[in-house]
Amino acid sequence: MERKIKTAKIYDYRGYEETRCCDGGAYGFWKIYEYAGDGMYSEKNYTTCDGFDYCAVCGNFDCDRDHEGWNEVTEQELSRLIAEAENDPSDDVGAKVLEWLPDDWATKLRRRVRDALNKTASEKALLEVAYVLKVKTD
Repeated sequence: MERKIKTAKIYDYRGYEETRCCDGGAYGFWKIYEYAGDGMYSEKNYTTCDGFDYCAVCGNFDCDRDHEGWNEVTEQELSRLIAEAENDPSDDVGAKVLEWLPDDWATKLRRRVRDALNKTASEKALLEVAYVLKVKTD
């Protein structure tokens, strides 16, 4: 079982210029995603290094719309967005997990068993125990 992300940041600094980043139109942008429960993540924050009003819901400057809530994405969509950012050829685009959700006891046990099994020399024992515990092996 994979660890679940609690908070992640995806950033894009392709248009950023240090001398024009506050009010000259050459901004860096990033989004913060937070776990909302049931496998869903809320886009909690659109942020930039500008000096103008910036809508944290839709990501537009000087937004006067009344938004009903945050955009939500599934866990799979967030994983895809992170992978796209990490695989972008530009060094100015990327993603970072800011915080992980705490593991429950079963997840901790599965991870420890998986790690111990991966160190064993017996392939047969590895497969038998992994099958019973429903643990993926490397």
